[in-house]
Amino acid sequence: DAGRFCETHINECESSPCDHGLCVDKANAFSCVCEPGYTGLTCEVNIDDCESQPCYNGGSCTDWVHGFSCTCAPGFTGKHCDT
Repeated sequence: DAGRFCETHINECESSPCDHGLCVDKANAFSCVCEPGYTGLTCEVNIDDCESQPCYNGGSCTDWVHGFSCTCAPGFTGKHCDT
C-alpha cells in the first residue's frame, strides 16, 4: 500500500506479470494461477510433457503447449505407440 497512511492500495497485477495465467492481487504481493501446460512463478515455463518419455517402442515425442504427440516406429500405433 502507498500514501502517507497506507490508504492507497497498489494493484500488483496492474503490470500483467503472469505470462500464461491469471494474476491474483495480494497485500504487497501477487500470485499467478497458471493455464494448463505452464508452470513457474509467473507461468513462464512450458511444462515438458515428453520428460516422462510417454512414447513406447522407439516412438519419438513432440511436446506441445497442452500435451504431446508420439510419432510411432513402423509397426506400432496408438497415443503412446503401445499397440
